[in-house]
Amino acid sequence: MTTLLRIFLLGSFQAFDGERPLALKFPPKVVPLWVHLLLHADRPLARQTLAFSLWPDVPEETALANLRRHLHHLKSALPPPEDRPPWLLIDAQSVQWNPQAPWWLDVAEFERLSQGDPAALEQAVALYRGDLVADCYDDLILAERERLRNLYLTDLEALARHHRAQGRFERAIEFTARLMALDPLNENALRLLMSLRYESGDRAGALKAYAAFCRRLREELEVEPMRETQALAEAIRRDRWAWGQEAGEAAASRPERPPSRRQPPLILPFIGREAEMAQLQGWWQQTLQGRGGLVMVAGETGIGKTRLVEEFAKAVETEGGRVLVGRAAIAGTPYQPILDALRRALPLLAALDLPPLWLAVVALLLPELPARRGRQASPLPQPPPLDPEGERLRLCEGLWRCLSGLSRPRPVALILEDLHWADAATLDLLAFLARRLRGSGFILCIGTYREEEVSAAHPLAVLRQTLQREGLWHPLALGGLSAQAVAQLLRGLTEEASAADTLAARLYTASEGHPFFLQELLRDLLDRGLLRREEGHWQVRLADDLAVPAGIHQVVLARLARLSPAARTLAEVASVLGPAFPYDLLHRASGWTEHEVLERLDELLDGQVLREAGHEGAFDYAFSHHLVQATIYEAGAAGQRRRRHRRVAGLLAAENGPPAEIARHYDLGGEPERSAMFYLQAARAALAARADEDALAALGRGLALAQADDLRRQLLGEQEEILHRRGERVRQEQCLAELAALVERVGTPDDHCEVARRRIRYYRVLGDRAREQEAVQALKAMAESCATPRWQAEACLAEATYLALTGHYAEAEAALQQALPLYQALDDVADLSEIGRAGQVACHCQWAEIAVHRSRFPAARAHLREAEALARGHGNQSLVVQTQRAASGAAFVQQEYAESQALAEQMLALCHAIGDREGEADAHLRLATVAGRRFQVSEAREHYRQAAELYDLVGKRQGQAAVYLNAGILAVNLGRYDEGIAGFRQAEALFEVLADPRGLAVSAINCSAAAIYQGDWELARQAAQRAQALAHRLGMVFMEAAALGNLGEVALRRGELPEAVDYLRRGLALRGQLGREPGESATDLSLLALALLQQGEHVEARQIAAELVALCAATPDTIPYPQQALWAAAQVYRHLGDRPRATELLARAHAVLEARAAAIPDPESRAAFLAMPFNREIAQAIREAQDDGD
Repeated sequence: MTTLLRIFLLGSFQAFDGERPLALKFPPKVVPLWVHLLLHADRPLARQTLAFSLWPDVPEETALANLRRHLHHLKSALPPPEDRPPWLLIDAQSVQWNPQAPWWLDVAEFERLSQGDPAALEQAVALYRGDLVADCYDDLILAERERLRNLYLTDLEALARHHRAQGRFERAIEFTARLMALDPLNENALRLLMSLRYESGDRAGALKAYAAFCRRLREELEVEPMRETQALAEAIRRDRWAWGQEAGEAAASRPERPPSRRQPPLILPFIGREAEMAQLQGWWQQTLQGRGGLVMVAGETGIGKTRLVEEFAKAVETEGGRVLVGRAAIAGTPYQPILDALRRALPLLAALDLPPLWLAVVALLLPELPARRGRQASPLPQPPPLDPEGERLRLCEGLWRCLSGLSRPRPVALILEDLHWADAATLDLLAFLARRLRGSGFILCIGTYREEEVSAAHPLAVLRQTLQREGLWHPLALGGLSAQAVAQLLRGLTEEASAADTLAARLYTASEGHPFFLQELLRDLLDRGLLRREEGHWQVRLADDLAVPAGIHQVVLARLARLSPAARTLAEVASVLGPAFPYDLLHRASGWTEHEVLERLDELLDGQVLREAGHEGAFDYAFSHHLVQATIYEAGAAGQRRRRHRRVAGLLAAENGPPAEIARHYDLGGEPERSAMFYLQAARAALAARADEDALAALGRGLALAQADDLRRQLLGEQEEILHRRGERVRQEQCLAELAALVERVGTPDDHCEVARRRIRYYRVLGDRAREQEAVQALKAMAESCATPRWQAEACLAEATYLALTGHYAEAEAALQQALPLYQALDDVADLSEIGRAGQVACHCQWAEIAVHRSRFPAARAHLREAEALARGHGNQSLVVQTQRAASGAAFVQQEYAESQALAEQMLALCHAIGDREGEADAHLRLATVAGRRFQVSEAREHYRQAAELYDLVGKRQGQAAVYLNAGILAVNLGRYDEGIAGFRQAEALFEVLADPRGLAVSAINCSAAAIYQGDWELARQAAQRAQALAHRLGMVFMEAAALGNLGEVALRRGELPEAVDYLRRGLALRGQLGREPGESATDLSLLALALLQQGEHVEARQIAAELVALCAATPDTIPYPQQALWAAAQVYRHLGDRPRATELLARAHAVLEARAAAIPDPESRAAFLAMPFNREIAQAIREAQDDGD
C-alpha cells in the first residue's frame, strides 16, 4: 500500500509520511517556496517568477541560484519516492509540485469542506487550527493567508446563523464568539452576537457585549459604533427586539419575572421551503441591481408565512442588506406597519440627508423624529397645508423618500406582516410604493396576509386586482409541508431515525403538513412527556396506542385544560385584549394583584400559550399564534366577554388610548352610543393622518350605532366632507339629504347656514347652476336673518363665485367688494380669525380669475400677490396653487399663452416648494399644452413626460387621461396620426372608467380630426357624430361646434358640398355665441371658403379669404394651423383670377410651414408633419410655381 504524505499548513507547519513526522529543518525561504508550490500544484510555475518573488532585491542570476539551492534543500527534506511518483516536477524553465503524487493537504480539504452543508462546515472549522503557516511572514503567502482566514470567518458566521435558525443558541453563540475573537471590530458579527444572546434570554449579556465593543472601538479608533448597531442596542435595552427588532418607545413598566424552570422552547428546524426561499432570493438579487418591487406572501393561518420571511430576513442581513419590519393590527392606526418599520430605524432615519420639508412631513406621524435629530440640527419647518388629497400624496412621497434614503447605502427588505388587517391608508401607500419601485429602487417590499381573511370585496383583494393589472403584484403562495419535509424535520430533531420516521408518518397524517398544527402536536407530546430534551437532543418515546388529537382547536383546548383554573382565566382575559397586548393593560383588566398576574403569566409562558412580544410595537406579550388567541376567545362565555370588553374600553379611555381600539371594545361590549362617540374620534384621528378610507369606515360604523341627534349630526358632517372631497356624488347626496333632514328637525341657525353652504358646494361641482343659485339665495336670507358676519361674508363670496361662473363678472366683483371687508372684520374674532383669513385669500383668488377672464392681467397679478401674502401668513398656500391653476387655465382659454405659461411656472415652483406632487403634475400638463399650442415641440414633450410620471406616481387617472389626450393632439399636429389616435383611445378608455362624458367628447372630437387627416372618412364621421351627441346632451357649445366642424370637413372631402356648408355654418354660429377669440374659427372658415368656392358662391368665399388673411396677421398664435388658413385664402384668390395676391399668400403659407417644420426636433416627426394633407398641397404648389418660373 502506498504511503500518503500528509501536510498541515493551517496553524503550525507539519508534515507526516504515513504516521512518521518529517523533520523540517532547512533554510527559512524553503517554507514559503514549498507552501507556494503546494497551493499552486495545479500548474507549473516559471523559475524566473518564483525566484523574483522570493528574492526581489537581488540580481536575477543570484535569485535563480538561490532557487536552485533551496529546491535542493526541499528535495533532501522530503521522503524518498521509492515506489511513488516524484514529489517535484522540475525542468529548465519551471517547477511544479506533482499533483499525481500521493499527498494530502489540509488547506485543500478545508476549502472543499467549506463548500458543503452545515455538517461539512463543522468539519472545516475544526480543521482550521490557525492561520496559514502562522509563524511565516514572507510576502509570498500573505495574500493566501488572508483569503483563507476570510473563508474561515465566513464559515463561522454561516454556522452561527444555521444554528440560530434551528434554535440552538448555545452553539450559535459559540461560533459567533470565535468569529469575534478573530475579528473583534466586526460590527456585523457583534450585532449577530447581541441578537443571539437576547434571543436566548440573556439580555444583560447582549448589552455587556455591546458595552465592551464600544470601549474597544473608542480606545483603538476613537469612533462610535454604526447607527445600526446603536439602534439594536437601544431596542434590546428597551426590551423591544426580536428578529424584526424595533427601536420604539419603551412600553409601560413591566416587572421582571424570575427565571423560568420550563423546558426549552420547541423551535422547529426550517425545512421544506427551499423553492419559496429561492424565489425570494431571486427577487432580492433583482433588488440588488436596482430593480425592487412588491412580493405578497399568501397562505392560510399558521402555514408558515412569518417563519419564511424571518429566515429570508436573516439571509438578507447576512448578505449586508437592511431589514425593516412592521406589522398591521386589528383596529390599528393609519400607516401602522410602515411607521413601525421606520421606528426600527429611527437613528438612521434621523441622520438622513433629506430636504427638511420631507422629514417634517414624516414627523407629523413620527413625532419622536425631531428629537432624535440632535440639538445641533436646525428645527424642521411646519409643512404648508394642502387640500386633504394633496396632503395624503405628500405624506406618501415623504415616506417613500425616507425609505429610499435608507436604501442608498444598503438595499432594504421592507417586511410588512398581517396585511389582511391593514388599514386603507396603508394599502394606498403600498400601491404608491409599488408604483415608485416599478423597474427601479433598491427596496424589496414583502407583505404577508391570510388568504381566508381576504374576500373578493376586501380592500386588499381590490388592491391585488389593480396591481396585478399593472404587473406590480408578485404573488408567493404557501401550502403545507410535504411528507418528506416532515420526515426530514423530525430526523433533525432527534437522532433516533426509526422513531422519527414513525412519528413523522403519524403527524403528517394528522396535520397534512400544516406547520402550526404540526408544532402544536409536538408541543402536545412535550406536555405529555413523550418528547423531552436530554443532553442537548430531543428524545422521543412512542407507544403503540399513541393518540393524536383530531384538530387544531382540540390541541389548543387540551393544552389549556392542563393549566390551572386561574391561568385559564387570565388567558381568557388576555384573549379579549387581542393577539398582542401590554402587560399593564392585562394587569389592570384582570383586577388581580401583580403577584397573582405574574404567577399565572409564567404558567402561560411555560405552557407556550403566550410568548414575549419583543417585536410587536408597544406590546409586551402575544399569544403564541393567532389561532391560539381565537380558540380561547371563542371558547369563553359570551356575557363574560362583553363585560371584559367594556372594562378594557373604560381603562383605555381613562388613559386617552387609541380611539379606534376603545370604540371596538365598546362595540363588542354592547355599548353602542359610547362606541359611536369613539368611532367619531377615531375618524378624526384618521383624517389627521390623511386616511380617508379609515375615517369613512369609522364614521359608517358610528352612524350604524348612534342614536343621539347631535352625535349623528357630527358623524354625518364629517362623512359628507370626505365624500365631497372624494367626488362620491351619489353617497354625498344621500348623506347631505340625511344631514339636512336632521338639521331641519333639531338644528341651530348656524347648522342651517352650514347645510346651505354644503348644498351650494354640491350643486356647484355638479354644474347645476339653477339649484346653486337657489342655495346661494337661501344662504343670503339665513345670513341676513341671523345677522352673523361670518355667514354674511360666506354668502357674498358664494354669490360672487356663482356670478363669475355664469359670466356676470361686474356683478361678481361687486359681491366680492362686499365679502372682503366682512371677512377682514373676522380677523379680531378669536374663534373665526382663521375663517376670516381664508375667506380673504379666496376673495382675492376669485378676483384674480375674473381679471384674467376680462384680460386685465396686471390686476390679476396684483390680486394673486395679495392672496399669496395672506396665504403665507395664514399658512395655506394651497389656496394660491388653486388660484394659479384656475388663472393659468383661464388665460389658456383666452389664448393668452404667455400669461398662461407664466402662471403655470409660478404654480410649478410653489408646488415643488410645498411638496404638492399632484399640483406639480397639473403645472407640467398646462406648460405642455401651452408649448404645444406655440409649437415648441421639445418643451411640450418634456413637460408631458414629467406630467405622465407624476400622475402615474400619485395614481390620478384623470390626469393620466389628460396627458394621453393632449399628447395625442400634439402628435396629430405633427402629422403622427396613428400615435395620436392611439393616445385618444387610451384617454377614452380612462374617461369611460371615470364616467367622464366631457373627456369622452373631447377624445372623440380629436379622434375624428386625426381620422380626417388620414383619409378615413367613416371613422371620422362616426367619432364626430358621437362627440356632437355627447356635447349637445351636456350643453357644451364649444365642443359641439368643433364636432360640427369635423363633420363639415368630412362632407367636403367626400364632395357633399351642401352638407359641408350646413355643418360648417352651424358650427361657426355656435362659436359666435361664445364670444371667444376668432382665431379658433380659422380652420372652419378655411373649409367653408373652399366649400363655397366649389359651389360657385365666389363673393362670400372672397370675404372669408380676406377675413382669414386678417386673422393670420393679427393673432397667428391663436390659429391652430395658420398655414392652412393662408393656403385656403390663396386658393380662393387664384380661382378668382388674382394671381399676385394668391402667389403672395402661398409664399406666406410656405414660410409658416417651413418655420414650424424647423421647430420639430426629430426627423421622423418633421417628415410626418410635412406629410399632413394641407402641408403637402402647399409644398406641391410651391414646386409648381417654381417650375412655372423656370
